[in-house]
Amino acid sequence: MAAGRRTIKDVARLAGVSLGSASRALSGATNVSEDTVARVQRAAASLRYRPNHAARSLRSRSTKTIGCMFSDLSNPLYARLFGTLEDRLAREGYMTLISNTSNQLDREIRTLKLFAERGIDALIIAPNHERNRELNEFIEQLPMPYIVLDREMLVKSDTILFDHAAGVTDVVDHLAGLGHERIGLVTANLKSRPGRRRITAFKSAVRAHGLPVDDGNLVLPESSMSSAYDAVVRMLSRKNRPTGIIVQGTGVLSSTMNAIAQLGLSIPEDISLVSIGRADFILNHVPAISTLRIDYETLSNEITARLFERLANGNGRKQMLRRLFPYVLEVRGSSTAPSLK
Repeated sequence: MAAGRRTIKDVARLAGVSLGSASRALSGATNVSEDTVARVQRAAASLRYRPNHAARSLRSRSTKTIGCMFSDLSNPLYARLFGTLEDRLAREGYMTLISNTSNQLDREIRTLKLFAERGIDALIIAPNHERNRELNEFIEQLPMPYIVLDREMLVKSDTILFDHAAGVTDVVDHLAGLGHERIGLVTANLKSRPGRRRITAFKSAVRAHGLPVDDGNLVLPESSMSSAYDAVVRMLSRKNRPTGIIVQGTGVLSSTMNAIAQLGLSIPEDISLVSIGRADFILNHVPAISTLRIDYETLSNEITARLFERLANGNGRKQMLRRLFPYVLEVRGSSTAPSLK
């Protein structure tokens, strides 16, 4: 066989299969036998053949890539979701690209421009500046399908929203049911939907139990990447400190637990704690941390199903999906009845 750049025709000839079979085997299609896949892969390896993805994209008008733009990957929700999405999409032959914009507007716009320039097939986006007009106008002009994740944008789009109101209410009900009469909240005071909804739901749920909403028991750092250490120390040093707290499961949770330890307090003997989201560093914590979590597998399946539907049927703006996705409260050892001492 002559030297030079190998083509898929060379691979098909060496494997003894048709050009179509060789193409399907190398693209990961399911309608090809295991024997054919093995033969084609051996031939490709022998010839040191590498697919020309740019040429394939021009022919198919698909790059087989999905872009994810998240505002803060220190949030375990986004990190875990990206992991499950990546696995799910890989099974369909797609590569997933991630952009962490660190809550910066210019990075959000720049990321979307780059995704559009590279011809990404579809997007999953959760920007921090959900009500910014410039950002919304740019999103509205995107040529590819996209799903908005837990944001209330100005554009008409497929949207999956997390049910923060029901989730936070479940946690307040849990703590109040254990007998806690002073309940605190430690969460980022975000301008985006999650921050707004959590704070509003917390206050409503506390009032529903006839308990006071004490601003001294609210710690609202600027972002999920901010430390809450000093503010939590002040909150827990008060005479009427909360006996149970709900904490956002990012760096905010880490700094909160450090503050509890610094004050010589114990979980749950002195203070019960429930985390919103399950950060990796608490997996082996003793006692186990009660958690308000998302079912990532189910969520990633719903996201990919909608994206594939859009990719197959076009990116029209009719019959938009608007799904309210539930949280699950897992009660563990960190939340118990308050101490009588």
